[in-house]
Amino acid sequence: MDTSGQYKQHSSLLPKPAGMQNLPEGLLEAVQKAAKITPLEAKLSTRDQILNKIEELCMQWQNKAENKQQLAYAAQLASTTTGFTDTMAALNTEKNNQVASLQQEIEHLRREAAAPTLEIPPQSHTASSEAYTPAETVPHNGNPHRGYIKPSNLSEPLSFSSD
Repeated sequence: MDTSGQYKQHSSLLPKPAGMQNLPEGLLEAVQKAAKITPLEAKLSTRDQILNKIEELCMQWQNKAENKQQLAYAAQLASTTTGFTDTMAALNTEKNNQVASLQQEIEHLRREAAAPTLEIPPQSHTASSEAYTPAETVPHNGNPHRGYIKPSNLSEPLSFSSD
């Protein structure tokens, strides 16, 4: 004969749940009495409501954690983007300065090229029978002499043959 199902433990012998240990003794007895007289279906319904509330709170906590993670990522991205933007602005400024410097140098070279650097003596504008041709002549003493050959210095007149 199995008598284990006949006898139930008295509620005072059961361990108190952790959250209920801090309750005053009178309130604790009221909760225990309500638990005894409450039908099983109501207890299951209450348990389901509590589990649903816990699940809802977990989802809220998870959403908050994901939002914080997204904000941290956005802050890091903004910091990285700001650094990149600052670097690009500095490089752009440097490039603009180099372009401006090169433009100034080009303008300076254009002005130099446009300015007359060779001064032509006024007598060379008139027709002359003298041809100024730089030549290096070596006199009989062996020392090179730079001078100009004039037609009057030539012993024979210049003639070009078609030979």
